[in-house]
Amino acid sequence: MESEAVAEDAAEYAKSVEFSGNGKDAWVFDIDETLLSNVPYYASHGIYICMYI
Repeated sequence: MESEAVAEDAAEYAKSVEFSGNGKDAWVFDIDETLLSNVPYYASHGIYICMYI
């Protein structure tokens, strides 16, 4: 299931993030049906992940 793969990838990424330690770190997830339905298109065009920080 696509949502399970996305959740697994997000969890792996989350494990690698270093927090500032000031207690003000936050995560915002905005994954909707449109994004998930476009995953096969992105994968077939070599686009895997885009991170906006």
